[in-house]
Amino acid sequence: MNFLINIDNNPLFSTGIVGLIHKAIKECNIASPFVSSDFTAENIHKADYIFMTLCPGEYFLCFKDLINRKKSVNTFIFIGSETLPARHSLPECIKEARFFSQKAGADVVYEALLNALRGVAPERESNQSPGKSVYACINCNYRALSFTQEKIARGLNSCLGMNDIADRIGITYKTAVSHKKNIMNKFNLNNKLELYEFIAQYHKRKH
Repeated sequence: MNFLINIDNNPLFSTGIVGLIHKAIKECNIASPFVSSDFTAENIHKADYIFMTLCPGEYFLCFKDLINRKKSVNTFIFIGSETLPARHSLPECIKEARFFSQKAGADVVYEALLNALRGVAPERESNQSPGKSVYACINCNYRALSFTQEKIARGLNSCLGMNDIADRIGITYKTAVSHKKNIMNKFNLNNKLELYEFIAQYHKRKH
């Protein structure tokens, strides 16, 4: 059984997840588990369980790396916010993942992991379409930055002020600020910290 961990920039949290995995597989008498943090296409395809951290807003993006994972894979996603996203608003590839706040108690995550190992399915939202494939990219409602919004985000990621960004891309300061607000609204970002975390991750994913 293969466990794949993609915990970004949080070694303490990653160590905690690994500890829960080893505790759970011991309780379930699972022999020879393989735990890896090498998030490659090959390991994604082999994984039976995937653990990921996402910042606020990042869960609205396209996760093309996950498209070729096994149909039976269990995906655990931890977000840096206490408010979990509504499942119907998510891209198809992660709609069936188990979501947790990174502040969730270890006992909550452990119980969910045990249930997954024992084949107990999580509760679904009542408005989720039964039998819908998580790999259906047609009509997927993932979100992306527009061309101008990408320029704004690139400037913010480079620590430029809004006046400088507006001058460099040839728009007014007021228009630049409006694009910034639209980014925050599109990805449900509540403050500047969430905005800059999201932009950093967006920029990282584009490279």
